[in-house]
Amino acid sequence: MKSQLLLWILVSVSLADIPDTWTVNPQDYQYNYTITAQLTINSDVISDTSKVLAAFMNGQCRGISEFSDSESGWMSFLVVHSNSLGPITFQYYDREEDVVHIIEEAIAFTPSGSVGNPDDPFVLNGAGLNQSPVANAGVDQSIGEGYTVYLDGSESYDPNNNVLGYSWSNNAGIELPNPNIASPFFTAPLVDQDEQYLFFLQVTDGTFISEIDTVFITIEYRLSVYSHYLPKEYSLLQNYPNPFNPITTLGYNLPEYSHVNISIYDMLGNKVKTLISQDQDVGYQSIIWDATNDYGYPVSAGVYLYQLQANGVTRTKKMVLLK
Repeated sequence: MKSQLLLWILVSVSLADIPDTWTVNPQDYQYNYTITAQLTINSDVISDTSKVLAAFMNGQCRGISEFSDSESGWMSFLVVHSNSLGPITFQYYDREEDVVHIIEEAIAFTPSGSVGNPDDPFVLNGAGLNQSPVANAGVDQSIGEGYTVYLDGSESYDPNNNVLGYSWSNNAGIELPNPNIASPFFTAPLVDQDEQYLFFLQVTDGTFISEIDTVFITIEYRLSVYSHYLPKEYSLLQNYPNPFNPITTLGYNLPEYSHVNISIYDMLGNKVKTLISQDQDVGYQSIIWDATNDYGYPVSAGVYLYQLQANGVTRTKKMVLLK
């Protein structure tokens, strides 16, 4: 009993510095599969105790093992636990870099099965290991109230050249028309004095999410000097691009603080989507429509009406959606 407790303590200490989601309880599973493996990166065999190998089935961690030196070289002795058949996939964690890599190779689980041995280990090829993407929220900006602010996450990148997804947020409650593109924009709100807002950007390659990068946007108080640049009347601008597929921008101008409703209608007068229904400050505003209805489903090609209602004023224009 003491020896088992000591073994458990040693294993817990050695595997303490791993991702939180890498946990497995062997008592939950009836069968096991033994893997004696080497990991190679660019033909070089991993020979470092800071590396940890994990096996997964159905998205759950089913086995964890460090790499250790043996008479036959550096390898991992990994036991995979399961109650059913299925593919085994692998991930590798580098403690020094604090990065998890995905290994694209997979093998099939069979109860009480095994693959590899110290003289002929199963080789996992890490040449295509995935690395986390890096978010870049751009440089700090200063801009006058009522003007359009363009955020810039275009310098974000993925080391494996995967397509990135973007997620912008901020600490000021500013609603971005489309926070899931590289470079969204918004109209700077009116302020009584210079105000500094913090915007956050994270990117994902579909597997890993980057660390947060931040950018400061300073909104400068300019109303007393630049009031003649602000809108003098309510107006609804022609959407751009037009025709479009599937995204277009609708611009509109507010000469005063207003409760704004912007809705999309088909040519029969049926409401398709409410884009906005909220109070907004004076200024040059815009919002994006992605050709979906209120339920999030894509709409068919055709001619649509978009309508601005604010403080008893109504403005309507047509636009054309292509497919």
